Amino acid sequence: MSKKNVKTNLLDHSQAKVKLLGEYLKRYLNVISNDGYTKEINVFDLFCGEGLYENEGEGSPLVIMRAIKDIHFKNVSKSGFIPKINCFFNDIDSFKIEKVKSTIKLKSLYYEYFGELKFSNIDHEDYLQKRILKGNFKT
Repeated sequence: MSKKNVKTNLLDHSQAKVKLLGEYLKRYLNVISNDGYTKEINVFDLFCGEGLYENEGEGSPLVIMRAIKDIHFKNVSKSGFIPKINCFFNDIDSFKIEKVKSTIKLKSLYYEYFGELKFSNIDHEDYLQKRILKGNFKT
C-alpha cells in the first residue's frame, strides 16, 4: 500500500473537514443572507492551500466558492437579494495562491457581483495583525 502525500492529495479526514465546512457555509450563509440586516459578509481562509489536489479532491477555497455560488443563485432567484460575500484567501506559498486563482477561474466559481475576491501570500500572523485586527480587509 503506497502512502499518499497529504500536501498533494486530499485524504479522507481532510475530505470530511471540507465537506463539513461546505455544509456549514450553505446553512450559515442562507440564514445570514435572509436576516434582512446583513449587507456584506467577509469570509477568510488564511491557510487556503492550492484548492485542487492531485487526486481531484477539492480543498477549502473551492468548497467555499461553490457554497457562495450555490447560495447566491438560490437566494437571488427566490428573494432577489443576497448580501455581497467577500472572500479573502491567503497562503504563504505564492505557487498555491496562483494555482487556487486559476482553478477558481477554470471552474467558474466566482462572478464579480458575488463580492470581492482577494488573494495574498503572507504569513497568517501578519495577515491577522495588518488586515483583520485593523479592519483593513480591502488591501
